[in-house]
Amino acid sequence: MIPKSFTDQIADLYHRIAEMERRGRNRRRSGTIAAGPDEHGRYRVALSAQDGKPFLTGWIKARTLGAGGAKIDVVFAENEQVDVTSESGDLTDAVIDMATYSDSAARENADNVPLHIKIGETVIAASGSGVTITASSGHLN
Repeated sequence: MIPKSFTDQIADLYHRIAEMERRGRNRRRSGTIAAGPDEHGRYRVALSAQDGKPFLTGWIKARTLGAGGAKIDVVFAENEQVDVTSESGDLTDAVIDMATYSDSAARENADNVPLHIKIGETVIAASGSGVTITASSGHLN
């Protein structure tokens, strides 16, 4: 409904523009894992600080590479940097898009192996010429 007075119309337009700008800023944000995963695989993410304290999201799901016949589940660690996306700009429908390398968690695939998975000190590296597994112990069936 369009407000009747010119002053109210300007105030309404100002409010609408501010809301569009807020939603635009929230379409893609970076933050760090603050809590999780919960029993449903959701996390809370600390986004950029406002007034000296970080904004903490509600519990949101993480996007995955496969959730059907091939399931690929990555559990994010506390303080891991992630990207949060929301098509509408409203964080109630946001998802964690993926993790992002940061100064505290740098990229370790110096040889640019096509598939490089590191969990603790165990490394699985696969290329067109073979697979290398480096671990302190192992078991194959």
